[in-house]
Amino acid sequence: MLHQWSDLLFLHWEDPMAEIQRTLPEGLYVDTFDGKAFLGIRPRYLPAVPGISNFMELNLRTYVHDREGVPGAWFYSLDANQRLAVKIARRFFHLPYEFAHMKSSRTPEGRIHYESRRAGKRANRAICRFE
Repeated sequence: MLHQWSDLLFLHWEDPMAEIQRTLPEGLYVDTFDGKAFLGIRPRYLPAVPGISNFMELNLRTYVHDREGVPGAWFYSLDANQRLAVKIARRFFHLPYEFAHMKSSRTPEGRIHYESRRAGKRANRAICRFE
């Protein structure tokens, strides 16, 4: 797949390696940086296919490697504001996407305001806001 991203925000915070490891499936291992494990959030925009794939996304992930040392990312959560894209990602790519109401805006000074609230059966009252 080809992606074009714009207005990216990467947020990472340290979390105890043992806690993250307990959440991973067998055969995946926490990857570390300087001996520390991290969780990351990334809101992003994906490439435009008219009516389908121009959408906003918010994901929560950690970095892993398998038994052979091949690196990857493990996604705990993938939210997008395009229902059809969510259905396609779940069905054909087996990705755990959920539909969310999202919006962003840019101030005249260039600051970006970003908001996401999950909708549907797995929704709760939590709202993610970033600036």
